[in-house]
Amino acid sequence: MPFAELPVATLRDGVSLADARSHFDEDGDPRDTPGLSAAVNTVLGQPMWWAAALQQACERSPFAA
Repeated sequence: MPFAELPVATLRDGVSLADARSHFDEDGDPRDTPGLSAAVNTVLGQPMWWAAALQQACERSPFAA
C-alpha cells in the first residue's frame, strides 16, 4: 500500500545533529547547545498538537476506515 493512502499526518520538521559529538558531554549527556532545545521542542510539539487535534476530530466525527 502506498504511504499516500494511509490515514496519517506527516511532520515536516526534524532535528539535525551535525557534528553529533559536540552535542554530548564526556558522560554522554546531551548539552543544551543554542537552538537544539527549540528544535527538539518543535519536533516533539508537532505530534502532540496533531494527537490533540485528531482526538477532538474523532470525537466529533469518528473516522471510518
